[in-house]
Amino acid sequence: MLECWNTGMLECWNAGMLECWNTGMLEYWNTGMLECWNAGVLECWNIEILEYRNIAILERWSIRMLNR
Repeated sequence: MLECWNTGMLECWNAGMLECWNTGMLEYWNTGMLECWNAGVLECWNIEILEYRNIAILERWSIRMLNR
């Protein structure tokens, strides 16, 4: 999963996105992220969320994946 985020993000979204999300992502997205998607996904990722993901998400993934 981390490979998916760190390299080729657009590729990840365009192909196999469902696989990517189906592994525990629904919990994360359900906490306010649907708004992000519904109102301009690309803008959201390219501006603020990208920085947020690179910092907070990686920490969250590390914890979540270790707990799986």
